[in-house]
Amino acid sequence: MCGIVGIVRSNKTREQDAYYVEQMLQVQHHRGPDATGTCPIRKGVLGHNRLSILDLSSGADQPFHYQEIFIVFNGEVYNYVELREELLDLGYTFQTTGDTEVICAAYLAWGQDCVKRFVGMWAFALWDVLKEELFCSRDRFGIKPFNYIFHEGDFIFASELKTLKIVPEFNPEINQKQVARGLNLGFAGYKDETYYSHIAQLRGAHNLVWKNGNIIIKRYWDLEKVTVPGNELDAIAQFRKLFDESIKLHMRSDVPVGSCLSGGLDSSAIVASIAKDHNTLDYKTFTIFYEGKGAVDERPFAQLLSERYKNIDSRYEQPSDADLEKHFDHFLDGVDVPPAGSSYYSQYFVMKLASQSKIKVLINGQGSDEYLIGYMHTYYRILADCLRNLKFWRFAKVLKAHQREHQVPFGELVKTCLFSFILVFRDENSFMQLELKKKYKQQADYHYTKSSLHLENKFASRTDNFLYHLLMTTTLPTLLHFEDRNSMAFSIESRVPFLDHRLVEFGFSLPVEWRVKNGETKYVLREAMKDVLPDAIYKRKDKKGFVTPGEKRWVQGPLKSHFAAIAENIHLNWRLNVLQKWRGQ
Repeated sequence: MCGIVGIVRSNKTREQDAYYVEQMLQVQHHRGPDATGTCPIRKGVLGHNRLSILDLSSGADQPFHYQEIFIVFNGEVYNYVELREELLDLGYTFQTTGDTEVICAAYLAWGQDCVKRFVGMWAFALWDVLKEELFCSRDRFGIKPFNYIFHEGDFIFASELKTLKIVPEFNPEINQKQVARGLNLGFAGYKDETYYSHIAQLRGAHNLVWKNGNIIIKRYWDLEKVTVPGNELDAIAQFRKLFDESIKLHMRSDVPVGSCLSGGLDSSAIVASIAKDHNTLDYKTFTIFYEGKGAVDERPFAQLLSERYKNIDSRYEQPSDADLEKHFDHFLDGVDVPPAGSSYYSQYFVMKLASQSKIKVLINGQGSDEYLIGYMHTYYRILADCLRNLKFWRFAKVLKAHQREHQVPFGELVKTCLFSFILVFRDENSFMQLELKKKYKQQADYHYTKSSLHLENKFASRTDNFLYHLLMTTTLPTLLHFEDRNSMAFSIESRVPFLDHRLVEFGFSLPVEWRVKNGETKYVLREAMKDVLPDAIYKRKDKKGFVTPGEKRWVQGPLKSHFAAIAENIHLNWRLNVLQKWRGQ
């Protein structure tokens, strides 16, 4: 895991560019404290911060030079071992044992389509000396970040938004549409937009080529349905096989590996699988808990795993009020964007705890809810599909099972039915527009326009289209943003095996009835992992992420001074604006 930066110019390089790149690397030094390097190229300068995970030798430092290629790369291509064997057969040779050199050889062998063969997470910029063009790519789900400024033909990129503030091309104009999305929907970004009007992000599953002052962006992958077994038991077995293969690839590391552990189904499935298949591994897990008012304590569930698998070394910590106050500014600086909730701050402390144990790689459970149906509001779409297909008996059956399994109160059940009826007549885009428009009216400074949000109808099913956008547009990109920033704030690489694209394609293609059965969410995952999970976790129905005692308790308690200062600044700015308007009149 690393940080990448670079400047390429359409006319000629500037003497200051090397200085700017060095300053940019300083800003994101936390992403790669093990080595820092820069490299001049014909049209500019590339820079890299290295967090050494594979091939720890200095020969694997970046920017990396391979034949007529220079590359800066952030991430991991987990199937580099298999790709290396293919490339050796084609006559390519290697001096290192990691994945960076394999990417370079793969590009020479297969061109820009090489990324279609990669299994992993990546953001890289590759300078082709012969073509004099910069080839950039981001992994399928945007696990690793890639932000850029394109200004009068010049192209400046970095892993983090704040890094781009170094260059004179930075324009601080705020993207008001994104502010409103962030405030109302919690998005950290949207498609290629960021919080800055003049900074874009390369979307997941896209390539970008800069040449002679022009850029071309193309999608190289999209989520589609694949063939799955027609028998439920065969499908569960195939899911387990793909999951095990993903875990095996994600365990490739030349440094110790650990995991965040919430006690929920997803992280427990990962931890149990690793502990079972690597019983000689000193396997550290990290859990945050809160006692007192609004107590949130996952330790009883986490301890079930450490009791069953003796090679698990569980670490627990409760952030004190003093910790919450002390680290808040560091957290805000690290995440790059306004966080819409306290859970991301709780995640920050999990990463902090892992860093205290000198862990550089964490394998975490992000990503399964979005395609295996872990969110309760997916029921609105499932029920709407029942009504649209005139399956009234199934509608009643699903609703009853949902109410029974999750103890849904009457008021919430009425809301579920109401939203389901609305979704019969409104597609996902129209439904989200309705929600956003309603919330816009509560903000005098922001004006609603339909261009603020557009969710394409890729699938006819309301459920499929909703899950598709959870993965590609709405929820998951935001979760991955904070996963990356919180982990990298402590120089930790966070890996997410549920997002092996082959596993996602398979899980997404399963019938809804195998993902939610008799009211049980993520049914295929539960059944696939039943033999390795403690019964209490296998049967657990409540869904919790990095939960906290609540924003209200923190804002009125340990973070009160921070928010008081923010409120005072807002008040002063408001008074200044009023005074300026009055003088202008």
